[in-house]
Amino acid sequence: MPSDSMNIQEQGFRSRMFGGFDKNDVLAYMNTLANEAQQHELEYQEKLRQLQAQLDDLRSQRSDAEARIEALKTELAAANQRADLAESKRHESDEQLQKAQSVAESVQSEHREIQKNANIWQLKCHDLQQQNETLTQQLAAARQLNAAPAPTPDVVREAKLEAQKILADAKLYAESAEKELKQQADTQKSRMAENARGIASGVMLVRDRLARVDQRLSAATLDLDNLTLAIYQALDETEAELKELGVEMRDYAQGTPETDIPVEPLPTESAPAAPVVPQPVPQTPQPAQQPQPQAAPPKPEKFRVKATPHRAPAKPVRRLRSVNRPVSQLLQDQIDRMGDKDAARRLMKASGVPIIPGSGILENVDEAKKAAKEIGYPVMLKASAGGGGKGIRLVKTEDELEQAFKTASSEAQQAFGDGRMYMEKYIYPAKHIEVQLLCDEQGHVVCLGERECSIQRNNQKLIEESPSPGVTKEKRAELFEAATKAAKAVGYVNAGTVEFLMDRDKNFYFMEMNTRLQVEHPVSELVTGKDIVKWQIRIAAGVELDCTQADIKVRGAAIECRINAGGVGKVNFLHIPSGPWVRFDTFLYQGYEVPPFYDSMLGKMIVFSSTREEAIRKMQSALCELVIGGLPNNIEDQIDIIRDPVFHSGDYYTDFIKNREG
Repeated sequence: MPSDSMNIQEQGFRSRMFGGFDKNDVLAYMNTLANEAQQHELEYQEKLRQLQAQLDDLRSQRSDAEARIEALKTELAAANQRADLAESKRHESDEQLQKAQSVAESVQSEHREIQKNANIWQLKCHDLQQQNETLTQQLAAARQLNAAPAPTPDVVREAKLEAQKILADAKLYAESAEKELKQQADTQKSRMAENARGIASGVMLVRDRLARVDQRLSAATLDLDNLTLAIYQALDETEAELKELGVEMRDYAQGTPETDIPVEPLPTESAPAAPVVPQPVPQTPQPAQQPQPQAAPPKPEKFRVKATPHRAPAKPVRRLRSVNRPVSQLLQDQIDRMGDKDAARRLMKASGVPIIPGSGILENVDEAKKAAKEIGYPVMLKASAGGGGKGIRLVKTEDELEQAFKTASSEAQQAFGDGRMYMEKYIYPAKHIEVQLLCDEQGHVVCLGERECSIQRNNQKLIEESPSPGVTKEKRAELFEAATKAAKAVGYVNAGTVEFLMDRDKNFYFMEMNTRLQVEHPVSELVTGKDIVKWQIRIAAGVELDCTQADIKVRGAAIECRINAGGVGKVNFLHIPSGPWVRFDTFLYQGYEVPPFYDSMLGKMIVFSSTREEAIRKMQSALCELVIGGLPNNIEDQIDIIRDPVFHSGDYYTDFIKNREG
């Protein structure tokens, strides 16, 4: 390289007659340096190709890992399907067992009836015997009293034979009926025992298979965690090497002989030159030169190099968990802490997050009455371990409290295995506002906008939209600050949601934190451009967030309508709308039979547009085009809501459905 060359004086250049050096010697030296530079450039290009090949291999490994993940997801789905099939077979076996029991009872009833008939025949035979004896006695008496000739022996013999025949037939019929009934009963008992043994063995087999599948999935999850982390680390290292190589190539390009080697000797120049440092140039911040689009952050180009010196290695960050900890246990601590609503309220209050005035755990009705008097009616009774709108009752007067407490506690015990209740002041009217979070292991938290979830029926959400039409810019900042405090208070990691109630005066209160990905997450993805599912997986693998709160920009408007079944039935016709920024997330297909055992939601209709008004029009058009034939659903109800002027205004609350239906 030119930096490793000796100075001009040491080259032994011939001097010119009038001073200086011979032009040919200098040109020859410059040609030598140019050849040397070209050789180095070829070496750098070869190194670059090698690094590019390594990068391609790593990307291939990542693709293989993603394929493995998809295969495992498919295997999990198949296992779930097999489990569902086994459960269905078990139900069928139970039905067969019930039918067999019914048949056995019927057979026993027939046996009792036949036994009854046999007893009747025996009685009849006994009566015939008595009648025969009576007739014989009367015949003997008549012979003694009458001088008339006695009946012939043939007549008497025929009467006796007839009576004996009747008696024998009756005994034979009773014996055969009893024998047949006994055989049928034995056969039914044998079949029932065999079916029971088959059902028991099938259930055990299914349980063993499910246990093996669960073990395999757990092991695969651990392997995938480690593999994903290794791939991301290797990619980061490769990209760092590429950036360093690019910097070296840039430095070398700026230090070519044509620009840095003087024609005249410089007395101050040292002998072996150090690596050439580029001349300082006025540095202008990059964003001012090339403003980046406000959507998603651009992908790093392969050969893009910043004009700044190498950054010092980042300080090691404190990880919130060990990388060897299974993903299945990643959120268990947070889930346990936030699953108890009373404990969550106390934690939020201690962290400075506003909460609704309320009580602690209520042990009985008397404590509930005392707490209600202190808080003031109306109040909301809530299950401490609740969710999904279960275990919640509105109490307006003390007369309603006792029955509401018993009903809500029983409902919570059935749904969650925990009947503990607490009480909050009833905020009316109120908006249901949610803030979507992403939290990494390094303690970083970003809020992906808020969601308006006030369109509800029986505390179940029907329509969600983002951003909320009832939240101002200032109030949004306050909501984000409170949600961030809540997440950091519990040390939360991964995707989650903090839910608030907001009254008409824009005062908001913490309601609960959902330590999971929610149904309505697509609307947050559409307005922020962040793939929440992808980042949920990346965070679980230990990857740090690539953005700050300042990078999150909410654009446009997104709306989601939940399409629910109104009963069971078979989907005999299905038409799903399409178009730009229109999607229907569902599991339905033509011919699918909707069972009564699960949640009633059939799918989610989601639209996105540049404005809320356009999003509403697009949703109305999509709902009109959506057809699910063969079973009752709420498509027409959703159309009516979307068309409602109150919904258009955005000034609606959780009592919207109640007010519409009277």
